[in-house]
This record gives sequence, C-alpha cells and structure tokens, in this order.
Amino acid sequence: MSDVDDPSSSSGEESHASDSSSYSNDRKVTMHLYLYQNEQQQPSRYHKYDGPSLQSALQLLNHDDPNFKFVKILISDDDREENTALKSLDDVISAGRAIAKSATVENLGIMGNHLRSNEFDDGSNILLFLKEMKGNRSIRHVELDIWDVELDVWDAEEFGEKMLRELEPFLKNNPNLKSFVVEHCRICHDALCLLMVALMNRDSPLGSIELNCCYVDDEAVKFITYFFTDNPKMTPRKISLACNDISDVGYFFLSEVIG
Repeated sequence: MSDVDDPSSSSGEESHASDSSSYSNDRKVTMHLYLYQNEQQQPSRYHKYDGPSLQSALQLLNHDDPNFKFVKILISDDDREENTALKSLDDVISAGRAIAKSATVENLGIMGNHLRSNEFDDGSNILLFLKEMKGNRSIRHVELDIWDVELDVWDAEEFGEKMLRELEPFLKNNPNLKSFVVEHCRICHDALCLLMVALMNRDSPLGSIELNCCYVDDEAVKFITYFFTDNPKMTPRKISLACNDISDVGYFFLSEVIG
C-alpha cells in the first residue's frame, strides 16, 4: 500500500519567484563536490564544510573508503572552498566515474539554484555528471533539487527531460536504490514517461518516489495512476507530489487507485 502526500500548499512556482530579481550575472557560480561521513556533517550555509578536497575525495571514492557514504554536488554562488570545485570537463567526468565505481556511497544529493555556472552555461556539467555516474549500484537514496531562476518554461522542461534521460539507466539497473526525490524541476510528460519506463524495467519497486514542486498537474497524475494500475508490483510504498498543480480531484483519484 502506498502513502500519497496531499499538501495544502499550491504550486512551488511562487516559492522562487522573488529570488529572480536578486540574481546577478556578476556572481561567481561554481559546481562543488562534497564527501562526508554522516548527515550531521552535511555542508550548508550554517555548517562550513571541513571534509576532503576534491582530489582527496576522488581518491577515497576510488578506494571505497567505508567511512564516507554521503556525496553532495552543489552548484552555488556562495563563496566556497576552491579545492572542492569541479572547474573542467575532466573534473566532472572524474567525479562521475568515481561515484559510478563506488561500492560504498549510499546517498547522493545534487542541488543548486543556478544551472549555468561560470564554467558551464547550459547545465551540461550536471548532465555529464549523471551520464558518467549511471553505473553506480550502491546508492540507496537520490535527491535532486535543481532550478534556475532565469530559465523560461520551455528550457526548464527540456532540462528536466534531459536529466531523467541520463538517469534512466541508473534508475533501472541499481538494485539497491530505495528512494528517488526530485524537487523544483519542471517534469513534463516526456520526462515523466522516461521515469515510468525506468521504473517499469526494474527488478523490484522503489520504496518511495517524490516529485515535489515539479509542476505536475492532473493529467500527469492520471498517467502515473494508470501506470501503477497496470504495473501493481512496481508501486512504491510512498508517493509524494507535494506543492504541484494538482487539484483535490487529482489527489483523490490517485489515492483511490493506488490506495
């Protein structure tokens, strides 16, 4: 039986609207890789990262150090440590391949409010990273929270589709993956199809799927519902569609069919 989250809030589009006016092209936006041992060490605006540099992190990943199970990719305009930055294609490829080969990493988060960094102006760094890490079989939890205040609707939907296309082999072939969370990405119908096809071709269902603030509407809910109705063995225990463009009728329809 699945739990369906029914939030009281509406579309997540408003949550970032006020930020667009403050965006400045003069800011330094860079992609960083953080490797840490537990959630308490997770870098944030309140917790300065004091873990290994990029090169040290890659060595630890390549040698499957069992102490480091958390990886966070952050694209930020904050002033952060230069020694964690992925500044070139080679850096991005090396990071993706190290995670692909890792047998110890269990949690991966990719987060940022700017797709276009100083080194990459189209989000290709994220897509390349996802392409290179698709062979990983140890990750149990993935969270993607990526949005760009300057992208229009069509570009944002195109990026969401490209992102899920790169993730499809990973979602399909990683037997240890338990939860998949996407937030603040526009998930259009084609992107949703890619996700459902990947889930359909798994050997076992995920424990939870969350598509929060992803502009999912009632039509998308019908598609998700029909998919799991036709593939009941692949139905996750929890489905969250918080902060989307779904009416009460859409949530009722989903909860009635999935349970």
